[in-house]
Formats: sequence, C-alpha cells, structure tokens
Amino acid sequence: MTTDDELSLPDLQDAVLSSDTLAALLNDIEHCTELLELRVKTRAHGHSNAGEPCLKDIPVHLLAGHAVQLRYRHFGQQWLDTLLPTPRGTRLVRIKC
Repeated sequence: MTTDDELSLPDLQDAVLSSDTLAALLNDIEHCTELLELRVKTRAHGHSNAGEPCLKDIPVHLLAGHAVQLRYRHFGQQWLDTLLPTPRGTRLVRIKC
C-alpha cells in the first residue's frame, strides 16, 4: 500500500509565453536568481554541442526549434523551467524541485 506522501508530485506550472513575456522571464532569471544549469536540447543530438549556452542566446535556440532547460535557485527554492517552441509562442513548463 502507498500513502498520500508517496504519491505526491511537485507542483507543475504550464503556460504559453509571448516574446515580451519570455524576454521579461529571461531578464528576471538573469538578475534575480542563481542560475545553476542551462541546457539546450536539439532533436538530432539530444544536447547541443555549440559551446556553453547563455541566456541571451535562448530566443535563437527556440527559433531554431530547440528546447531549453533552466535550473535555478530563487529565494532558497530550486526550480526547473523547460522552454519549448510552439506555433503560439514559447511553452513554459515549470517544476519546483
């Protein structure tokens, strides 16, 4: 048997961001968090080998069809954001770690 504690999953947030909201998010991450990890995921290779990615390059990666994962600390809490390009904008999936 399992208890409710064993079945609890982290809260998940899901939204589609406009380009302006994406820019504001990246600015907030740059100036208000401790960025722990940034990964670019390509369809062909799993992870990009284009050198060390940086926040300012994220819109270019999204336009190229790549997903981006950001792991960061904000007010003592760790978060994992996954950014996915969609025809309607950038999909943000956020999990509190």
